[in-house]
Amino acid sequence: MADRNNTPENSSEQEDWPLIPIDEDGGEAPPSADTELALRVEWTLTHGQLKPSSITLVNTRGGAVTPEQWRHIKIGELVQASRYLLAAAGHLWQLSTDDATAHLHAKQLIDLAEPKSTSRSGYPDAHYREVAEIYSGAARTQDTQPVKAVRREMRQRYPNLYSQLKETTVKGWIRTAKAKGYIAQTARQQRANDTKGTQQ
Repeated sequence: MADRNNTPENSSEQEDWPLIPIDEDGGEAPPSADTELALRVEWTLTHGQLKPSSITLVNTRGGAVTPEQWRHIKIGELVQASRYLLAAAGHLWQLSTDDATAHLHAKQLIDLAEPKSTSRSGYPDAHYREVAEIYSGAARTQDTQPVKAVRREMRQRYPNLYSQLKETTVKGWIRTAKAKGYIAQTARQQRANDTKGTQQ
């Protein structure tokens, strides 16, 4: 991987790698956030494995990027966010490889970048916050099948990434979102509280 803003000789030729807005804590901000800093991660395919080849910190307001700002950001979290955003984008990416140029669909890109294990910790926190938002919304509307609601909504939002999404995968996401504290109440607890409030 290149040293911060230095680009290696075999870097990707893709011109439109997405910028990831950075919040005050140095992590990923919501996509629509008006932040001073953003990170661009470029990827290169080497020996069949996709790796970040260049990381650029951008001041979106035209100012200089300081060493202190570099020390503050959470690079690992933002690289994970980049991988997730590329997969959700659903279009082709032009990548430099060892001996040629490859055009990969975003789904192939994330498959190559995914850690070779059964762990799903590769998803950024923004993913679990989104899952929690959908789940909690379904719970508040008395939806008796919030897992199906999450699966349906994620397939609609990201058809290129989750067209084959399974309920077992969604259940795993929900468990992780609960463990991270993004889901305060299960749908069953929400219904029980609403029933209790009605009876009083």
